[in-house]
Amino acid sequence: MISHSHKFIFIPVRRAAGTSIATAMGDYGEKGFDRGVLTHNWYSDIERYRDYFVFTAIRNPWDRFVSGYFWSDKSRKYSGKQVRFEKFINNLPTKESNYFWWFHTARTLTEMLIDRDGKFIADFTIRFENLKDDFRSVCKKLGFDRPMDLPHKLKTNHEHYSTYYNNRTRDKVAKRFKSDIDYFGYEFE
Repeated sequence: MISHSHKFIFIPVRRAAGTSIATAMGDYGEKGFDRGVLTHNWYSDIERYRDYFVFTAIRNPWDRFVSGYFWSDKSRKYSGKQVRFEKFINNLPTKESNYFWWFHTARTLTEMLIDRDGKFIADFTIRFENLKDDFRSVCKKLGFDRPMDLPHKLKTNHEHYSTYYNNRTRDKVAKRFKSDIDYFGYEFE
């Protein structure tokens, strides 16, 4: 999402409140920048918008994939093809196995948010774990008189993410998303 009037760019991450944030800020911006640094025009666009405030929202990868599992489970119920959580984690797409689904669901945060020069592209990071306070900070930074209401869009209902993992699936996510875990300081709780 980009707003020329308020000079901001929001880069959403799937299953990290991106739809909720975009909905709350919808009157101020237009679509765009929804794929991070892998968009074809990222480097030319960011040069044009160098003075814009860039922010994103991130989420603990173990939590993100429990949410993704329950979100995708909603659509699988209609097709009758439900899978166990362990199978879901074991079959996360890779860039090589299924580029489209990898691109949209299983890229690391670092693949989306660190550019080819190794620079983190956001000026501010909303952490899902601190969503309301961080969103208020963004609203304040952008000069909005009062924080906008943040709707809860695309909500999934489930227990704490740790209850869905066994040692094997926990380690699989830890290995695959090591760059995110290290860069953003996430831990399995």
